[in-house]
Amino acid sequence: MHSLVASSRFGQQAAGTDSQRRSAFAPDSQTALLFARGSSGALAFTMSTIARLKSWFLARRRRPLDELLVVEYDDLEIRVRVLSQLEPGWNQTFRWADIKRVCFEDGGMWQSDIVFVSLSDREKPAVVPTEAKGGHTFFGVLCERGLFPEHVWRKAVRDTSGGMHCWPPHES
Repeated sequence: MHSLVASSRFGQQAAGTDSQRRSAFAPDSQTALLFARGSSGALAFTMSTIARLKSWFLARRRRPLDELLVVEYDDLEIRVRVLSQLEPGWNQTFRWADIKRVCFEDGGMWQSDIVFVSLSDREKPAVVPTEAKGGHTFFGVLCERGLFPEHVWRKAVRDTSGGMHCWPPHES
């Protein structure tokens, strides 16, 4: 590519003086470096540039939730912990015995599905994105423990409209 650009520059200036031809053909410092190194040097330079661009892009991309948040549980409690870059308010701990209601909100195609867990010992629900590390497993255990019955979760996971599915149903 550089030699094509250089020869087209030279071809356009061919009618000029000798010094004009030399300046038209004179490569910039980057092109000169590529020619001086040879083709293996050019390849190394290109690969180095690509690696730097990739590093820059990855540092600025939005990280997936499984790199930011983890859900862990044992027989007594559930722990939601921040791994990186989220506010400490995402850190949550609650007991299985305190769960009084579970709601699943479909995030559609572009957002994470979210499990809201209403608890007997607090006003605000615990919020657990299913895309957090361990989030899908946690949702499965909620279902296995009967906290979100099969007929409800089957309907919930088929929904792509952003709907909310809860168990037990809200009492009017």
